[in-house]
Amino acid sequence: MSHQYNFLLIIILFISLRYYINLQIKNKIDSLVSIQKINKKDYLNYVSKNISYYKNRKYFQIIQKKDIRANPKAFYNNFYNPMITTYKTAANNWGETNNVTARMSKYDSIKTSIKFLTNTRNAIPSATGGSSGKSFYQLYNYNDMLEGARGFLRCLVNLGYDYRKHSILLLYAHGNNFIQILNTLQYILPNFYAMIPKMDSKCDFTDKTVYEIFNIIENKKPNFVISFPSTIFRYCEKTLEKKLKHKHNPIGFDLSADFLLTCQYEFIKTIFPNSKVRMSYGTVEFGQIAQQKDDKNHLVYKVFDDLCEVSNHNKNLVVTKFSYKVQPLINYMVDDHCEVYKIKGNTYIKNLVGKKHQDDKVDILKLDSKINMINKLVNNNIINAYYDDNNIYLSLKNRNINNIGIISRYIPNVIFKYCGLSNCKTLQKYCRKVIPYLKKNIR
Repeated sequence: MSHQYNFLLIIILFISLRYYINLQIKNKIDSLVSIQKINKKDYLNYVSKNISYYKNRKYFQIIQKKDIRANPKAFYNNFYNPMITTYKTAANNWGETNNVTARMSKYDSIKTSIKFLTNTRNAIPSATGGSSGKSFYQLYNYNDMLEGARGFLRCLVNLGYDYRKHSILLLYAHGNNFIQILNTLQYILPNFYAMIPKMDSKCDFTDKTVYEIFNIIENKKPNFVISFPSTIFRYCEKTLEKKLKHKHNPIGFDLSADFLLTCQYEFIKTIFPNSKVRMSYGTVEFGQIAQQKDDKNHLVYKVFDDLCEVSNHNKNLVVTKFSYKVQPLINYMVDDHCEVYKIKGNTYIKNLVGKKHQDDKVDILKLDSKINMINKLVNNNIINAYYDDNNIYLSLKNRNINNIGIISRYIPNVIFKYCGLSNCKTLQKYCRKVIPYLKKNIR
């Protein structure tokens, strides 16, 4: 009898814990998705008093990564305590295999997480990304981490997300311990699923991974998917190759961190025709600050004006986020080029291009415009493009001799690839920074 009682008690405690945690998350989400009311003047005064770099300055000049890398402590708020164990094991550069998540055990990750969650003076570092290849550590305490999540939640809510009834699939390329912990807690957080796609020796999806992604979407039926654009694009190519067709279409996709050509974006929408596919924009330094305006143009983003201010310096984007307390960055100039403009009191960003494409001989925006024009003539048969110093490579959805003739008239140095073949492979290494092109030459 006592064993039955103990078992019943454990079930009751578990249900109570699950209810309590979900209630706390619900309350946090409700507060985070609301419109911010920030006194920007008070915030700037706070920064000038607490951050040594900004003290005794008459104005906030533009800062860059090199300024922060040269003197990182000048940008920290000394009231907070960087967690030494995590800080010392963080990678020196973005993308190194010996990064913080790879070198910490799951036990150490949980222990660090508890310290982080139970003391708001503790701060953990996250290596910044960017296609320039240079990085520094952005420090967050628990409250700043929540502020970083505010933009992500805004993007999901704009797509129709409701925490009370919708589920989310996180499909990322790194963060192993975080994903493992999230999956371990799935009984407590039943509306979250997470997966890191496994790659083969060429850094492309393994066949097993393709079917795993397909099955999790079909069986778990997530309402929303958060991922990198190139990850979802490559998955869509593989489903075309393997003749897989989804019966379940998530309500929406929030995609961030890569540039997509319009043909690539439109191709994703053909694989998930009943889903809203929206790009969003943000970085480790300030979180998500903008989201694709509508389905008509994925190169135009509406800025969350209550969270930040943006402007242009020459072609570069300059951002100030009005919330972080541990490591605030004022007038921070990122690597990305874009155009900032206002319409009826709202701020917009268009034609965002990262450092990787800025240095190329081919103007990626002009190429995108040309492919769009040609695609109208060939029934959207072009789904992908890649270029080097001599040639432009186009991937076609299906073999069509007439299409090849039309395209060749507009792009003389084109080489065609075909994605509908069962032996379709990638030449370029697949990663979230590089969109692959296909091996089968049909010219």
